[in-house]
Amino acid sequence: PPTLSFATFVTNTSHNGYIHDIAVDATGNIYATGWSNGLMSLVTPFDNVNFGEEAMVFKLRNDGATLLYASYI
Repeated sequence: PPTLSFATFVTNTSHNGYIHDIAVDATGNIYATGWSNGLMSLVTPFDNVNFGEEAMVFKLRNDGATLLYASYI
């Protein structure tokens, strides 16, 4: 069965939203897409303004400790 290695969140306020898809690259970095209607932590964003319900994408280092990239799209 799957094992939970870590748990984290990518936000700096209470908000509603969800992760739609998750992928892992060859080195184990985690990519996720979904939507958010609140403010999330951004790192080198393409779009840094949340107008309500925004699509989002982010990348976490393979241990989940570092947010490598996060943006609204």
